[in-house]
Amino acid sequence: MDMINAIKIFDKNAHRYDSWYIKHWYAYQSELIALRSILPKFNHGIEIGAGTGRFALPLGIHIGVEPAQAMAHIAQQRGLSTINATAENLPFPPQSFDLALIVVSICFFSEPHSALKEVYRILTPNGHLIIGVIPANSLVGNFYLTNKIPPFYTYARFFTVKDMMTMLNETGFIIKTMVQTLFDFPWMLSKEDPTLKGHTIGSFVAMHAIKI
Repeated sequence: MDMINAIKIFDKNAHRYDSWYIKHWYAYQSELIALRSILPKFNHGIEIGAGTGRFALPLGIHIGVEPAQAMAHIAQQRGLSTINATAENLPFPPQSFDLALIVVSICFFSEPHSALKEVYRILTPNGHLIIGVIPANSLVGNFYLTNKIPPFYTYARFFTVKDMMTMLNETGFIIKTMVQTLFDFPWMLSKEDPTLKGHTIGSFVAMHAIKI
């Protein structure tokens, strides 16, 4: 993954990125509802790859890591405290947080395994990881993989749920639950999609994993 160029793209197109959530409001709300349905109680949470703060703040998280400064600036305007760093090198001591959130951004990480190891390091024992992904073999994932819609997905690398399960297990996490939503293209929705248990038919899968 060419992380430097990916960051440049997000810096250059931060407002365009943020406007996606307004244009595809029902998809965005569907994702939030799915994430909220598996969100445990926590005291000190952080989002890794926080973007413009669209997920952290509605879910009660007030700290985010974001390397693209134009994105971070929008998040800061919303009230999120941001740290300029990458997921592979988190500037926090061990056991700093009891919850970490990663929403879609793992497809832009240069080294996903290293990033998950870093998340494991900064979580407390039995700490929680909430991760949202667009599976590579889902309706939307297939569309993005086939079309590589510029600018954002030029450098994206999508994973299947099986890929994610493997990476999480290899880095010391146990998966507690998974839910899914988005059963049509985001631009086709006229209301929020339901949240269902499982991971086989939705284009957005939310996973709750625990540090063991």
